[in-house]
Amino acid sequence: MFNEYEIRTFLFATEEERYHLSQHPIIMLSLLVPKWFFRNESNMQRLTISMDDELAQDFDELMRRKGYANRSEAFRDMLRRELGEMTLEQDKQGPCVAILSYIYDHHERQLSSRLAEMQHDHHGLTVSTMHAHLSHDECVETLIMRGTTAQVKVFAESVMAQTGVRHGRLNLIPC
Repeated sequence: MFNEYEIRTFLFATEEERYHLSQHPIIMLSLLVPKWFFRNESNMQRLTISMDDELAQDFDELMRRKGYANRSEAFRDMLRRELGEMTLEQDKQGPCVAILSYIYDHHERQLSSRLAEMQHDHHGLTVSTMHAHLSHDECVETLIMRGTTAQVKVFAESVMAQTGVRHGRLNLIPC
């Protein structure tokens, strides 16, 4: 029976108070509360951090600029991002999704064909491709990829190294 419930008063009571409460079954019965009552439903822990006033003001400004409703959510996102980057750096064989975007000159000899062939050769990595015409000379492509961090990086670097490809950028997201 006590596996299912916790007695809130017992958590905070002194030994003398616990003895007194245990002598009154009616009080004991009314103090039984389910364990979930004491848990935060999302299983979050409260952390307290200290920082100087200037850093706190800068953090609040960053929070406002990015549209966060509160400091906690801003801090959680920053921590998730940092931990994700650390995971990507340390575990090259770990899974990731990635977005590769690049602008290229579609007049460059055979470049469009080479890029399409590279994507077909790596069909296990390439999930989707979007192509748009920016001008008479330039196109932009965005690839969504999934694979190991190492595989995705090697493929993205080979695409960005093609003659005629400009302004390439790879965004890796751990999964």
